[in-house]
Amino acid sequence: LGYAVALGMCALFGTILPPIFNGEFGGVVSSTSGQVILFGLLVCIAGIAMSGKAGFNKERELSDEQKNASVPEFHFGLGLIVALFAGVMSACMAFGFAAGKPIAELATASGLPPIWQNLSVLIVILFGGFCMNFCWCGFLILRRKNLGVYWGQPANSATNDGSVDDTASTNWPINYLWCAIAGIVWYMQFFFYGMGTTQMGAYEFSSWTLHMASIIVFSTLWGIALREWQGTSKATHGWIAAGLLTLIVSTLIVGYGNYLAPAAAAAH
Repeated sequence: LGYAVALGMCALFGTILPPIFNGEFGGVVSSTSGQVILFGLLVCIAGIAMSGKAGFNKERELSDEQKNASVPEFHFGLGLIVALFAGVMSACMAFGFAAGKPIAELATASGLPPIWQNLSVLIVILFGGFCMNFCWCGFLILRRKNLGVYWGQPANSATNDGSVDDTASTNWPINYLWCAIAGIVWYMQFFFYGMGTTQMGAYEFSSWTLHMASIIVFSTLWGIALREWQGTSKATHGWIAAGLLTLIVSTLIVGYGNYLAPAAAAAH
């Protein structure tokens, strides 16, 4: 449920912030193509809500043992606030692409092909994220005195039963490998996203909606392939299917809205 709330806010604000920042939102609302795109955004949020309903049902259908394991950390109000905050702040990634247009223009003026222009913007955006993560993780490492974990020493923090988990100390080379792979894969989403936005014309802000919808669709499909939904009810499976179908429809609506934009410009 928190995942759906966060991505819903991320899709909403990440789509509408760039045209607001650029002073173009009035034109979007008044044009047929813009209205279609905004309708597609609403359909996307509905699909995310359906996916969240499926996740909520899944949690409700867990066994008592599984529920008892998660109850100590449950706090609905705090979780909702964090999910809302995470979604709004994550939308700033799309805002960063819009605000970084002058950097992209400098890159193309220097001879970089337009399709690669957003890679220069990513350097600035991701450096900000790196600084935040580096400072926070560094603070936690120093406070817990776990710097030795990086070269194979056991962690100082104990598990729930009081024993020390030394898995990280024995698997640290593999952990480095997995972290490197995760970082590369995570970066590639914005590598291709940055390329895609350059091909969407005046309504490139709508690419964020497609991005968010695709995250839900493919992550849910992976979950189904890995049998994460095994043992849940038919009703929950129905919500999964409805959410996926709605998200796919939303991408078609947004795509159609972008198709209408150049057609309308040509007619004028």
